[in-house]
Amino acid sequence: MTAALGVFNLRVVVAGTVAPVPLPPGAAPFTSSWNVEVGEARVYIDSFDFEGNQYLGCWSDDDLPVIPPDAGHAGPGI
Repeated sequence: MTAALGVFNLRVVVAGTVAPVPLPPGAAPFTSSWNVEVGEARVYIDSFDFEGNQYLGCWSDDDLPVIPPDAGHAGPGI
């Protein structure tokens, strides 16, 4: 895969349920067990190859609207 993808991250994502196991009478109060059931697991490759000047979208943490630059022009640092 390294020859085909170069630098990449292999990621695993799981989905399911986690539930506490009831403590038996007389058990220490801070001992606990958990029942974990994995219902689905997915593996994917996260790879980024940026060549040349590319517009990567508008990113903002505030509630103000973000106006993207002209699609035909990617300014410095974009």
